[in-house]
Amino acid sequence: MNAKRLLIVIVLGAVSEIVNKLTPILLIRFGEQRLGLDRLGAAQYSISIAEILITLIVLGIPQRGVVHIAELYNKNDLNSLSQLMSSHFVLKFLQLLLVAGGFSLYLLTNPEAFEYLPILVALSPVIVASVFDSSHFLFARQKLAHLAGISILMRILSLVLVLSFVRDEQDAALFAFLTFGTNAITSIYTFRKVLQSIKLCWPGWHSVLAEFKHCLPYGGYLFFYTLSFRVDALLVEAMFSKEQLGQFMGVSKIYISLIPIIAYLSSAFFSEQLALQNAEKERKLIIYSFNMMLIPIGLLASCIWTVDRPLLALVLGESFADMSQIFSISVSSLMYLAVMFMVSAQVFMRQKNLWALNLIWAFTSLFGGLLAWLFASPWGLAGIAWGSYMARACLAILAVFVAERTLAQLKLKRDLFSNLGIYLLASTVALVLAPKLGLLSFPIVLTLHMIGIFLVQRSYLFDLFQHLRTKIQAYLGRHSL
Repeated sequence: MNAKRLLIVIVLGAVSEIVNKLTPILLIRFGEQRLGLDRLGAAQYSISIAEILITLIVLGIPQRGVVHIAELYNKNDLNSLSQLMSSHFVLKFLQLLLVAGGFSLYLLTNPEAFEYLPILVALSPVIVASVFDSSHFLFARQKLAHLAGISILMRILSLVLVLSFVRDEQDAALFAFLTFGTNAITSIYTFRKVLQSIKLCWPGWHSVLAEFKHCLPYGGYLFFYTLSFRVDALLVEAMFSKEQLGQFMGVSKIYISLIPIIAYLSSAFFSEQLALQNAEKERKLIIYSFNMMLIPIGLLASCIWTVDRPLLALVLGESFADMSQIFSISVSSLMYLAVMFMVSAQVFMRQKNLWALNLIWAFTSLFGGLLAWLFASPWGLAGIAWGSYMARACLAILAVFVAERTLAQLKLKRDLFSNLGIYLLASTVALVLAPKLGLLSFPIVLTLHMIGIFLVQRSYLFDLFQHLRTKIQAYLGRHSL
């Protein structure tokens, strides 16, 4: 990639991220004004269901296919590339039939789900269009500017259409379609790019089955990953009022929109690491990447407690201000997700240990759902948020435990536990001070966190702990005699 094209990609990527974060906020605020909280919640909940169904349809094909496509394209092996892409489309079409049949059976056995059927019917063209989505094909060919550009245009188009056509609570299905439906345009656009590059063919059942086996581990990882961020919404819909669902889904949308930033940063560091041949330079880059990821996420996760209510009131409106605690709990758990993403990129992905990722995310999804369900009765919506928080903490612990040997070899444990310790200390102080001091607690928590980072980076704090540990061991040794 030349310097000019790299600059274009960086600029478009930055603009795309800004647009992708602003549009959900504007859509939620406008949706609450036009639809009301209950119908907004129904629309957002239906979109979450559609996202789960699409995850089942694509079956991890983008994650598995992008590297394979790049290899074949660089070799100019268009015949094999044609067979591979054709296998992907056939596989996704078969998955669509299975998902449609399974979901129809679910609707027949759960009549209460018919409440969301009109909105899901409105979203069905987007679900079907996911069969043709070929974004991974453009990504593999380094057409990142195309993807960023179409993403910006579709987000702006979605916002303009919603502002133009959504009028009242009767338009919940229209709101959901205009919010989520532009993804169908992206799918058709990327499919057209495939047709311009290669000729599709019938791949044969043997190729389809082989590709299914290759994609299955990626599909399992992607499904459990998606489910872990949607299980709380499923519980809120089942256990609380539609208005509370609307409030929860609005706050959840903002929190979930922050996660791709963490995933993007970890992927960027991972791709840079792959280009290095020197083991020592690679190790230093990994340590640097951990610190560059965990320090800003830790600052955000600890300081959010001090500004949550006024921030939500400013961004989403007073209707969402009461959800400040749920928002803070969710954002605070980003620290554990950052640990998981970095360990995944630096350990599991390097070792191609996808089954470990599958097991960890599957356990987290089920354990988080169980905790949220148990905590919901005594503590309400906050209980569901705390259940998800504890599940994500377990996610990070499990990842570190499984990868402990590799982390020790890379000498990452010190930086990892130091950043986590500072985050937990600053978060505890924020929880104590925020109810008493309000916004005045923000500079205190921020200063405490920055001092902790400075001490750890200078090794002062670690050396102090080591010195105290030596003194205590010597003291206990003398008295034991």
